[in-house]
Amino acid sequence: MHLETLNDKDLRIIGILITVTIEIDDAGTGDPLLGAAIGFYRRETDELHFEWIPIEAYQEGTYRKGLPQEEAAKAVMRGLLALNIKEDETVMICQGSIFDRARDSLDKANIKHEPLKVEGVLQDAVEEEYIQAVEALGIKSKHLRVSEDNKDKEYRKRYFLLLNWAKRKAKEREKFVKNGLNFWKYAKGQRRQIPGGWKQARRKFEDKLMSILKKSKDTLTWGELKHKLKSNFPKRDVWVNHKLSSFGPTRHNGNNTTFMRVQVYNYLLGQVYFFLGERFPESAGELVWKALILKEEEYSVNGVIIYVKRDKYYKDNMKWLAFLRGKVKKLLGGHIRFVTHVY
Repeated sequence: MHLETLNDKDLRIIGILITVTIEIDDAGTGDPLLGAAIGFYRRETDELHFEWIPIEAYQEGTYRKGLPQEEAAKAVMRGLLALNIKEDETVMICQGSIFDRARDSLDKANIKHEPLKVEGVLQDAVEEEYIQAVEALGIKSKHLRVSEDNKDKEYRKRYFLLLNWAKRKAKEREKFVKNGLNFWKYAKGQRRQIPGGWKQARRKFEDKLMSILKKSKDTLTWGELKHKLKSNFPKRDVWVNHKLSSFGPTRHNGNNTTFMRVQVYNYLLGQVYFFLGERFPESAGELVWKALILKEEEYSVNGVIIYVKRDKYYKDNMKWLAFLRGKVKKLLGGHIRFVTHVY
């Protein structure tokens, strides 16, 4: 006898209490192409269902802040309706910010819901739904499918695989891109080739940074380091002490106007670099905020790299960075490099 063939009366008679749940997860929200897939899974009956956040929610001309979340909420309610959700069913929904509005909609509809750490059948199924849509564009690569063993690295590889595919024929393929988001404004305009490729340029730049720090005295201040950086790197590629807009944490200058600065932004690589230590005017919390502001101001942010001085603040800084590591990827995207170097 199969439980799914029994009606409520049968279940009451044999004294079995079953809690039925519907799990919800997304795929593609952090990728540069297409919209995003929303997957639904009723574990007890092994039912799968999919809805989509349309690409228009992310595209120039229609995109606005909060629209993807609104479309996700609509997709969630459509999916639950399609599954004919029962009054006593509980929705287990992924904790990602894409579902913020969906949780509000569930509350308004008096639908019970709980946070879910998604894994297994649903995670694999919704990822496959998104990947098949990508493959339908003609993109074939073993790097589209991500394994659990090295998830962060493989998501990053997939992100750039899809982005580079779009960039190769930008005019023709832009219709498939989340082009209302900041990353595309940078990526589309980056026509200058990186000598030796991105990885080699990144390694060379970061090795040189570390060399400057190691050769400097323990009394090195931010002012001294700033001078060394400006002397060693071309201004068009590496922006030192770059001024950001006036919102967020601010500094006052002589004219009593306010602004904030990010220590180093490598425009060529799309990475932001910070230096933490007793003699540097920066905190772990500030650096994440500034990386977010950079992204809001339409700069590409592919990585947040921190150089931590082994001084009396070292342990506190490392604790903060360990706490912030997971948060950064949620705020800036799963493709982000978040690397800590100690010197």
